[in-house]
Parts: sequence; structure tokens; C-alpha cells
Amino acid sequence: ATAELITWARQQQYLEFLSSKNQGLLFHTFQSQQSEVELISKEALYKHVTWPIVVSANDHMDNFLSTIVGNAYNLMHSPKASNCNHGASMMALIINKYLANGFVMHLKKDYQGFDISSFDPYSASKQDVIDPTMKAMVLLVELLDHEINLAKSNLTYVIKEAPIHGILTTIRHCLLECPNFNKNKKVSVARNLTTVTPPSFSALQWRSMLKKVIDFVDELISYILKDILSGDDISEIESSASFADMGKAINRIILSEINNDPNENDLVGGLHDLIISFCWLNLKETGLLLGTIVDIIPLVDTNLERDQSVVDDSSKGILEMKDVEKIGNIFIRLLTKCRHKGVIEGCSVGFIQVCTKLLCSTSSSFQAIPQLWLNQALSVITADHISSSFTKKSAGLPLLIQSVVSSEPQSKKKKLLKLSMETLEQVARQPIKDEYDQTTDLPQAHALNVMKVLYRDSSLGGDVLCYAADGVKCAIEGLQSPIWTIRNASMHLYGALVARLFGQKRVRDEHSNYNNTQATDFFSRYPSLKPFLLKEIKLAIDDTLDHEITKIHGGVYPVLIILSKLQQDEKIDSSNPLLEFIPPLRKLLSAPMLQLRDLAARSIAAFTSTSERIGTAVKLLRDLNVISSQNMVHGSLMAVHQIAINILQLREYKRIGDLDVINLYQEILNNFQILTSELYCPVVQKSYLDLLWLFKEDILKDETIMDKLYRNCMDGILDYSNNDSVKVGYPLYLRTIAKLLVNLSLVCSQKTTTVDNKCLELMIKSPNDDIRHSALTELASILLNNATSFSSEQIVDLMDNVNENLLTQLPKEKNMECVTVAFHIIYLMDIRDFKPMRNLDDKVMTWDFIESLIMTSKNLSVCSYGIVAASVTLREMILVYYKRNNNNENAIASQSNLANYMRHWSAWIKARSSYGVPESSRIAAANSLAVIGPTVIQILSEMASLNKYDPLNLQLEMYSVCNCCFVNGSRLLQDEQLSVRKLATNFISKTIGSTIQFLHSAYALETLFNYYEQYFWQTDFMWECLKVFLLGQKSITSVLTSLIQQSGSRLIFEPENPNLYAEESQLVILAIKTLKNIAVRIDSMPNEEVVNQTKAKFRQWLFNLFDECIVGFEDVISYLHRRRASSEANYNYFGATSHQQVFLILYRLLETLTAAIKMAKDLRNRIQDSTVIDKLHHLPNNIKLHPLLQAQFYALMDSVKVTDGK
Repeated sequence: ATAELITWARQQQYLEFLSSKNQGLLFHTFQSQQSEVELISKEALYKHVTWPIVVSANDHMDNFLSTIVGNAYNLMHSPKASNCNHGASMMALIINKYLANGFVMHLKKDYQGFDISSFDPYSASKQDVIDPTMKAMVLLVELLDHEINLAKSNLTYVIKEAPIHGILTTIRHCLLECPNFNKNKKVSVARNLTTVTPPSFSALQWRSMLKKVIDFVDELISYILKDILSGDDISEIESSASFADMGKAINRIILSEINNDPNENDLVGGLHDLIISFCWLNLKETGLLLGTIVDIIPLVDTNLERDQSVVDDSSKGILEMKDVEKIGNIFIRLLTKCRHKGVIEGCSVGFIQVCTKLLCSTSSSFQAIPQLWLNQALSVITADHISSSFTKKSAGLPLLIQSVVSSEPQSKKKKLLKLSMETLEQVARQPIKDEYDQTTDLPQAHALNVMKVLYRDSSLGGDVLCYAADGVKCAIEGLQSPIWTIRNASMHLYGALVARLFGQKRVRDEHSNYNNTQATDFFSRYPSLKPFLLKEIKLAIDDTLDHEITKIHGGVYPVLIILSKLQQDEKIDSSNPLLEFIPPLRKLLSAPMLQLRDLAARSIAAFTSTSERIGTAVKLLRDLNVISSQNMVHGSLMAVHQIAINILQLREYKRIGDLDVINLYQEILNNFQILTSELYCPVVQKSYLDLLWLFKEDILKDETIMDKLYRNCMDGILDYSNNDSVKVGYPLYLRTIAKLLVNLSLVCSQKTTTVDNKCLELMIKSPNDDIRHSALTELASILLNNATSFSSEQIVDLMDNVNENLLTQLPKEKNMECVTVAFHIIYLMDIRDFKPMRNLDDKVMTWDFIESLIMTSKNLSVCSYGIVAASVTLREMILVYYKRNNNNENAIASQSNLANYMRHWSAWIKARSSYGVPESSRIAAANSLAVIGPTVIQILSEMASLNKYDPLNLQLEMYSVCNCCFVNGSRLLQDEQLSVRKLATNFISKTIGSTIQFLHSAYALETLFNYYEQYFWQTDFMWECLKVFLLGQKSITSVLTSLIQQSGSRLIFEPENPNLYAEESQLVILAIKTLKNIAVRIDSMPNEEVVNQTKAKFRQWLFNLFDECIVGFEDVISYLHRRRASSEANYNYFGATSHQQVFLILYRLLETLTAAIKMAKDLRNRIQDSTVIDKLHHLPNNIKLHPLLQAQFYALMDSVKVTDGK
């Protein structure tokens, strides 16, 4: 569709899509950090652009070509992987668009760049008329050889100035985009060169060249693994050097470099990072390159190789068997001797390409090679020698085996998978030798790690699930091993199996029935698991008393997890064999660990049929009176709890009678003595309360039971205050009764308030952290989720009492979790119109407490919620001062204190609105703006419309807050997170009085500018806000100084843009539009004395803005000339003007200065008299200007020419 549109526009002469400016933009976005933008630009450059390309009318083609070749070379030698990828794409473009069309490229004698020139057919030698990709490969391989040798003699220089991985990336890209080997997606993987018929193509040359590449790659890998990462401490038989050994080897290299250069002492840490990056990036790229070579290069046909009568050409293929075998050995060495996750994952991608190509080959000789590699890998697991240290997750060994196994064609039998699984299971179940070292690798651990990776591989699909039952057995048996490495590997294997057996979670709740599987279906798929799981459970209850289990082996917990994820069928009779699990599961209800009791309870509920649930629950409840074990009582209550949940769900769907549910509820009430008797521990009492509260609706209908439960919970609160002894599980019990009391108090408040206020006051002021935190958390939850239920005056009075006690307790609170929830309650009460502040003393006291926390605390949640609560406090104080509340309060705090409060608040919001701070801080800033912004803006807008001055002399601070809301609100409206933008639009909605709570962020941003223009267009603060948008929050000098300091260090990882959603240019456009409207308003004002003063002030402000722009231009032009010689600036054709911050600075200055000149005619003469005008005139000749800046630049030049009459 794009191609048709471009072609049609050309034919109709409506629009020239591919003008020099747009071609320059395509060339710029070709090096975008966003892969999608890069791919689209690449497609347009290759398909729709007529070459040679012209990106600037002032640039000669030879200059352009030499520049992009230099850019490609610099990008290839950058330490950053992203730059290397761009350099590789650039080189592939040069090959396909220039070298393929007769241009000639040479490597400079000092290896510091390339020379390229147009092709001269009369002076060209035969050597110059070869395959263009081959010509580039010759240069790249020569450069690769030079830099490998250079690394051996001067590693420090190479890792900083010529890290080899960029050349490897370029070679890989050139092969991928080479027209000789370009894949046809419709052709099978086992393809050949029959479709490639360039006259200059030579299979012999390519065979020789690729052998060199493979040899150099092998040399580089050997140098890194042996000389850099291993040193002399690791023997050849070691599977991989430990990270400690690697660190020692690198430290020796650093020390030797420091001895040679004493000035490197300050760069030890950076040198260590550079060496590590050099090693890992090169090893990863070698794996990808080797995989690409085998994947796209045709293999030599073994039959043609034996037939000497066949002429050596492309039909015979290029890559020989010995080359493939060598590549395979290199991969095995990489995957068995590296521990870095990124390296082994990158290498596995390449190895999968190799194995897929071989297994899909028509040659039986090539097909047999992957099985030899698989046998070699499996022999590593069973080998007698082991590494000198424990290898986390077996490093690359699992991926080595996975690469071979997953490459088998889907149409064939998975014989390699069968061989692997059978061997691995056999090794995993081998008995442990009498002598072993837990700090080293063991074959059983390796086998379990490999099995985990195979089960996780989705490409194996259902084929690997045939072995899932055996995998479960290996994992559960491994969890009982005395060796921690085997237990650790078994745990990971078990986690992978559970995910495959039950699939991904459908809902968030781990134990929801939506995530469960029918038990009969599960055991029909894996029939051998049923007797195994049953056996493991029975082992746990052998030789135990009726109601007590004292010891549990390690296999019970994973068995119970599986059983708890099973769901019983609706139709089941007593003869069903699944009922065999229930008797041992009931005994496990007395397990010593709470988690085991919980899982056993869930399993019993899952295995109990619908018709038997009521009877089972009633029997468990009646048996409680004869059970002496606290664990058994607790487990039984948990089982009844799970069954009751299922019963209540059935009642909701009308699938069970109300009478049955009432009988169960009555049976639960018959055990109310559990709460009052001292025979039961707090854990049991807590479980009983949870069970009872499931029938909340029935309890609230019975005032007798409700009052009984209420008083019992109150006794629990009072008993804690009078009892210093600490019982096991007491905090859990206290949290539960606090939660229930809050709910009961709010319910009772609609009927009577005789005791409720005392209850909440006791909990809020309780000396126990758990009681306070649970009560506050429940209050916050109710305010957040059930606001519509609060309507009666009793609840309002109750919340007023809560607020009074909360504010009294807050300055005394030491627990930061309680403080955080209290701050949240203040905000929630405010948005629910409960008026959390009762008098000015509370406001001042609360503010002082919050301010001290924000200044001293490093707790992110405390500070985030605290700022929102402080905003509520500050707004109420402002309303008191400006007589906007109905309390008729007198101002007690001094005006200076209030001014300080407003200044502090503005600083907090500014610091938490930037794109680099955590999301929770930005959310807090958006909520704070919605709390205080509308009030301040309304007060000031009324003053501005009536031309009033602030009688309290706080106008400056009020405008500072208003400025903060404008600037930071605009930033938050461009936040990358939708949650932040949504809350920021709420601030705009409240400000303009919209009934729509959440607006679209783009509309809200434009509305904010229009609103401020309407009410504050003639105020100084409004003009200063616009200056911030026009020139940026940071001064241009400071930004450029920071860039100069950064350019001196070759950072490996360039900081990503913290907010891709933001468009600073959009803020500039809105600010320019608003400024022009203000200028029109001021010009249209009548000539009066007061009005003339406003006009003079605005004129002087424009002159000051003009002067700042001139200074900014001086700084940025100086910076551009300084950066022109920097290699980092040459990463892009448009140099430093392509840098995001430099581009934005120039855009701001050009737009602002052009607008200022149009609004004030005198400024045209001033700019002509300045020295910067000559520099601007010559700027395009000295600096390559970004295409998007050219229009703004020439618009500025045109505005200056008007005064000369030109």
C-alpha cells in the first residue's frame, strides 16, 4: 500500500514523498534506537529510494559517501552493541547500493577507516570486478585479523577503541543481506545456490573466505576463554571456569595494564567492566555469526564431492563437512565453558540454526552429525570429571542439548528427544555415591537441569509431555535428596513441570477453580502418577498416631501442590478410586507445617463430591470436640473453610439448598467456644474467625451473634493490652480481629454508636503494630472500594471520630507501614468528602510531621503517600487564609510559615514529576496536583479577572504553586505510563470544572494551556512558565556542559530515554501558540497608563527572552564546532544535531527566536547587529543540520532578511 501511494503521488505530481529532506529523515531514522522504526526506514530506503541518495542540497555526493562510510566504521568500533548493529546495517546498505553498482572500497593502510570511490572501468584491474559482497568480506576479514592480533598485544586499546564484536556483527549482516545468499522464505531450509547467478560469483572464493572467518572466530574464542577468562588456574578438562576464577584472571590483566600505564589507576573499575563486556559480546556474536554461516551458506553435496567430473561451481555448494564439524565443536566449547546467560542464550540461537539446517538436509552424512553432538553432550553429564565449582543451572549444557533436540523436524519421529529423556531420567535416578562434594557439579543435578529446559521448551509441544510423569517422579524424588544442588535442580524442574501440566494461570488467584484441572482427566493422561502420588502421601503417615504427625519427608509438599490443583467431577460415586486419597489427606491435616495443612485442606475440598460436602464439613466440625491436637483442629477448620467456599458458591448459583447452608452455619456456631476457651491457640482461633466470617451476610442479620462476636473481638484487643505474654500465632489473630472489628463498627454505626467509637479509638491507638496496621488497612480498603455505602449521618460521625484519633496518633506513630496507610486514609477521606482536617492546629501539626518524614525518610511509599496527605493539609490551610471554608477559623500559623509550606510543596512536586523517578512518585505528584491545583488556580484566576491584589502578600508564593501546577502538570500529561497520565487529566478536569473525570491526555494538555492563557495572559508568572516550555527547565549551558563531560567517556550502555511517550516539541508548539495569542491580546489593549505599563513589561520580557536565545545560540554553535571532530558525533550522518538533546535545544532556539522577532519588530535590528547572525548564516556550510531543523532554520533566516528589504 505504501509503495502504491508513493508511485501514485509521483505520477500525479501531488507530493514528492522522497524529497532530499525526507530522504535525509529516512537515513536518520535508519539508525533509530527503536527496532520498528529502523525496519520501516530500511524497507523504504531499499525499495522506494532512487540511488544514489541526496539528503541535502548543499552536500556533494562524494562528501555524503565518504561521510556514511566513516560513520559505518565508527559505529562498527563502538563499545555499544546497538551502535555496532547500526554500523553493520550501514555497511550492508553500502554493499548493496554502492559496491554492487560499481563503487570501490579500500581499507586504509593504518586500519583507521575505509576509502570509497566511484568505479573507473578503464583503470580497473580484474581484481576489482569481483562479487561486491566478497570485496567487503575481504576488507572485513582483514580488519578482523588485524584487531585480533592487536588485542593480543594491547587489550586495553582494543576494548576501548576497537572492540571486535562490531566487525563480527557486520560480517553477519553482510551475509544475511547479501543477494547471493538471500533467503527465499518459500524455499525449504535445505536450499542451494541454483537461484544465484551473478557473473562475478565464485564458490571457491567464498569457500576459502568462510574458512578464514571460521578460523579467526576459533582463534578469538580460544583467546578469550583461555587467555582472558581462565588464566593458568583452570585445566583443559574443566567444563567451565567459575566466576571467581574469571575475576582473578581479569584482575591479573588489569594489574599488568596498570603497571604499564600508571595513569590508569582511576579507571580500574571501568576497565574491568569493559573487559567483561568485550568478552561476553564477542562470544555471543561469534555464536550468532557461526549459526548464520551454516544457516544461509549452502552445504557441499557429498555425492558431488565424490564426483570429480563436476566442475567446481555454485551447484556443488560451499560449506564442507569438516567446516560444519568444526563449527559444531566450537559451539560445544562455547556452551560448556561459558556461564554468562546472555552468551549461552545467544550461542544457542546460532546452534539451533546449525542443527536445523543439518537435520533438514537431504544428506544422511549431515543428518547424522547432530546426534554425534548430542551423544557428546550427554557424555559430559555422565563423565567422571567435574568442574571445580558449582555451575548455576548447569550453564549452557541444557541449551546445548535443547538446541539439538528441538531442531528435529516435526514430520519425523523424535528419536533424539527419546534418547535424551531416557538417558536423563536414568542419570537423574542414579544413587548418590558415598563420597561427594556439595559445592561441585553432580551428574544428577545436570540431568535435572537439562530436563527442566526441555519441559519448558514450547517448540517440543506435546512430544515432551509424554515424559512428564517420569519427570514429576524424578523431581519429587530429587527433593528428598540430602544434597542441596540436587534439591535445587529438582525444585526448578518441578516448577517447570507444574506450569506445563496445568497450563498458564487463567486468573490471578493461585488456588482458583479456574486454574484447576479435572482430576479424572489428569490421571487419565498420566495414569502412572496416581499410584506414585498416593504412595508418597502414605509414606508420610506411616507409623503415626491417629491425630498427630511429627515428621514429613520432602516429597509431600510437591505432591500436595499437584493434588490441590485438581478439581473433582460433579458426578462421582463412592467406588471411584480417587477417594483413596481422602483418608491419608485427613491425617495430613495434623502436619506440623501450616502450609502442608493448607494444601491438604484444599485437596480434601477438591476430592469431595458435591453431595458429600455438607456431610464432610459437619463431620469435621463435630470431631473437633474429641481432638486434642492443635494442628489437627487447625487443619480441620481449614478443610471446612475450603469446603464452605465451594458450598457458598453453589448456593449463589442455586445449586444447593439454603437449608443445607443454614445447617452448616449453625454447626459452625456450635463451636463458638473455640474463641472463648484457653485450650485453643491463637492460630486456631484466627482460622475459626475466618471460617465464621465467610457467612458475613448471615451474621449481620442476627444482632445477637453480631454483638457476641463484637464483644469477643473487643475482649481480644483488651486482653492484649493487659497481657504481656506472647503466644505463637498471636499477631495473625490480632490482625483478624482488628479487620472484623472495623467492619462490625461501620455496620453497627448505622444502628447505634454507643461502643463503636471506643473500639476504633482503641485499635488506632493500640500499642500493637499489627492491630493498628490491620485496622488502618481495612479502613483504607473500605474507603477505596465501598464509598457508595456511606450515606448515613452515623457513619459520617464515626469517620470524624476516626479522623480525630488518626491525626492525634499520627505524630506519635513509629511504624512506617502504619504511617503510609494513615497518609492514604487522609487522601481517601478527602476525595470521599469526609473532611479529614477539623481545625488549623491539626493541619499545622500534620504538615510538620509529614515534612520531617519527607526530608529524612528514604521509604518511597511513605514519601509518596505523605506528599498527597501534605497536599490535603496545605489546601485546607490556604482555604482558611483566604476564607474559602465554612469553619470560620482564624489564621493561627504565620504567613511566613505558609509561604514556606508552599515553596516546599512546589519543590517536592517538581522533583517527583521528572521522567526518571519511580512511577509511584509520579502518581503521587499527579494526585497532589489534583488536590491542591484547582483551589489555588481558582483563587488566583478570580483575582486576575477582577484585577485584585492579594491582601495577605502571599501572591508570589501562590503564583509559584500555580506555576508548578502548570509546568509539572504538562510533564505528567506526557508521561509514558497511562496510570500517571490518567491521574494528571483528573487535575485538569477539576480545574476546568468538567464532569468528565478522566480526559484524553492530548486534549487535557491543550485545555490546560488555553485555560491559563484565558485567566493569566497578562501576568509575569504566565510568561515565565512559557519561557520554561520554550527554553527548557535546565539552562542550555548546563545541558551542553553535561554532554561535553559525557563525551569524554565511552560508555558501554547509553542511558535510554526515560520517557518515549513525551514530545517536548509539542510543548514548544503549544507555548509558541499561546505566546502569540498573548501578544495579540496585549497589542489590542487600549492605550491607558496601566495598560501601557503591561505592554512595556511584556516588551521588555520579549527582549530578555531574545537575549537568552542569542546566548544559547552562541553556546550551541560552539558546542557543534567542538563535537564535529569527535568520532562519537560521526556515528550519524547529521552529526551532533542528531543527538536528542542537541536537536531539542536547536529546535527550541529556532522556534522561539523566530516567534519573538515576529512579535517585536525591533528585535530584527538587534539580531542583525549581533555577532551570532554571521555564525548562523554559515552554520549549514560548517555543520550538517538535521532535516527537521532545516525548515525552522530557513524560517529564521527569512524573518531576519525582511528588515533589509531583501
